[in-house]
Amino acid sequence: MGIKTFEQLINFGAGSQFSVSKATSAKPKTVSVNFMKTILIQIYALTLFLSCSQSNPKDIEQNKTQSIKENVKKWQFKDNQHLFILTIDTVFCGGTTRKYSPTVTSIDVYDVKDGKQIQTIVPDTFLLDKFLDSSIVFIVEDMNFDGVNDIRLINWLGTDLQKSYSFWFYNIQVQQFQFDTTLANFVNPYFDQSKKTFHTWWRTGFTNYGHALYKFENDKLQLITEEEENWDINPATPGTITLRQRSYGKIEEIEKKVKEPTIEYAHEKCSLDK
Repeated sequence: MGIKTFEQLINFGAGSQFSVSKATSAKPKTVSVNFMKTILIQIYALTLFLSCSQSNPKDIEQNKTQSIKENVKKWQFKDNQHLFILTIDTVFCGGTTRKYSPTVTSIDVYDVKDGKQIQTIVPDTFLLDKFLDSSIVFIVEDMNFDGVNDIRLINWLGTDLQKSYSFWFYNIQVQQFQFDTTLANFVNPYFDQSKKTFHTWWRTGFTNYGHALYKFENDKLQLITEEEENWDINPATPGTITLRQRSYGKIEEIEKKVKEPTIEYAHEKCSLDK
């Protein structure tokens, strides 16, 4: 008789007679039904364990991947010329927890007028925090002040929520967005469209912070002014404010000592732009 389920196994054990005897003339000793149930349960559990341990790891991983694929999302952004569709997929980020995290795997760009796909951008992998809003992850605006919108995608997020981006500037001649590293080393960027200036601010621990103002001249980024404040770990030591300004094509640097923090740096509207 074939036994396929645990219930059948129990019924089979309960309805059967089991006995063992020694090779003597003594009467056979009947083994209790409860004892046999225990033995059969252990055999069944061992069978299940062996069958599971022999499962193909690829099959298990494939099932995980299939369930994860169901979480793929699409984000859409649009200006008067282009439609941007971001695919948010999940990737395995390693570790003993075998954790999966979301990331932007592709940016598909379409022409708004005819709906034709122009290009597909495959960015470097950056694991997104679930609390990040899409308006912070991906931004469409004119970033080199040539009159047409460009795009940027977040590529770093500090524990204090400072952030940096990857940039693609729109090339009118080829009508595509091209990867550009001009602003790659700046954090916390802000673009003033009315004054056509670029502002960045930073903070490194508790001893260094500052901000700077730039503008594009002949397609090159030029520093206008920068203000940086440095402090020693000893609170009794005065801090130093360094002001750098462009004057007649050259950078002039002025330093002064201060007893307490003075500059405001973490803002969008730059106080340096007077």
